[in-house]
Amino acid sequence: MKKLVIYHAFCTDGTAAAVAHRIGYERKHPGKDALDEYTYVPMGHGVLDKENEFKETIKGFWNVTFLDFAPTASLLTMMLDNNIEVTIVDHHKTFIDMVKEFKHPNMDKLYVVASTDNKLSGATLTWLIGIVGVTPDRSGVLREVEIHGHKFLLNGSFGFIKEETILHKDPLYNLIGIRDTWDESNPKMKAKADALHSYFDFYNVRGFDDFYKFVKDETFVFNSASII
Repeated sequence: MKKLVIYHAFCTDGTAAAVAHRIGYERKHPGKDALDEYTYVPMGHGVLDKENEFKETIKGFWNVTFLDFAPTASLLTMMLDNNIEVTIVDHHKTFIDMVKEFKHPNMDKLYVVASTDNKLSGATLTWLIGIVGVTPDRSGVLREVEIHGHKFLLNGSFGFIKEETILHKDPLYNLIGIRDTWDESNPKMKAKADALHSYFDFYNVRGFDDFYKFVKDETFVFNSASII
């Protein structure tokens, strides 16, 4: 049975996170297509208020990952009640506040990686995990850690992270993250991030397949100056 990845719909950061997940898997498993193991589904927040629709989406999956998006406490409880393994990668304050107070007998089936200071968006978090990897701690105990000036809430351990990896990130995902977290600390970089966002709009690089091709072909790597 396939595993399910739910990512934030109608959002560049959410789509980029899903693509980072897919490419990260394929880099770690050369010759394999992530679509053979994962089903990727965009989801808007409105679905979280429709329990029956949400249940239908996750029906038949034993492992569900949320990227740049998180279930409500009641839906999370429902999944853990049914022994579904749940991974949540997010940076939104509403989720962080919720999960800090969340308790369940099956906490060992919940795996969390969150940016508590909102310095890393869902896409940049997912990209970072794909690069360095995270080892889950099946005790389910969440803890707050700081690595190279970034604050995380997680119940696992990152692989060794070089300072330049986390500070400079990947150029494409760095700009996507700057735009999504409204980081205006560097006006020049913010202008580039806004320009990239406009490019995606103009050329309709929005869907999962189109964005995957854009990243896989290293379009930004070879054409970043002309794109901006």
